[in-house]
Amino acid sequence: MKGLFFLIMCLAGIIAVGGIVVILGHGYDNKSDRDMFLTMTAVSLLFCFGSYSIYHHLSKASASTKTEQSSSDHYCLIGHKIIKSQVKSQEDGLYYTDKVDPNIRYFVDDSHKVTAIKYMYEPNHKPGHSAVIELSALLNDKHLKFTNDKQSDNDFYPSSSDKTFNVYSPKYKKWYHATLQFDGKDKVSQFSVWEGKSDDAE
Repeated sequence: MKGLFFLIMCLAGIIAVGGIVVILGHGYDNKSDRDMFLTMTAVSLLFCFGSYSIYHHLSKASASTKTEQSSSDHYCLIGHKIIKSQVKSQEDGLYYTDKVDPNIRYFVDDSHKVTAIKYMYEPNHKPGHSAVIELSALLNDKHLKFTNDKQSDNDFYPSSSDKTFNVYSPKYKKWYHATLQFDGKDKVSQFSVWEGKSDDAE
């Protein structure tokens, strides 16, 4: 798409410059010919500037997406397309595991966008706060707020009594919700996170 607008911009620019050169070089006595070239030049300039504006906007949007994705280190972000060079397909495409950290599982929709991430602590289960720290990396935001009260990561220590909670990302201005699975010793064996705020979570 960017290439198309770049091509239109270049062609319109060439036509506009050509029109200006012709007008200045010939100085038409015939008013109708002069008006025709002036109109053609004006329209070409409009196409040129319009195409440049759209091309510039698309370039900024593309750069922003790449920066956001690359800044997440090797993780694939929820809401973004899975980066197949960074994952391995499992169970005939039912989910993907991260090539760097095989404890991470990505679930995608029909358009290959990540809809959920599951983190496995098997066989070494961890305290609930470990999931809080891991979520900051998975969601690419070091300043996440937890629960509807937006507690900081230093103040939030989930347990089996509050295993489902909402998470707010100030960086992306988005809500997520997470569910932790605890074992009999109140340690986390795995957790999952989805985009969107849950009415059933605190």
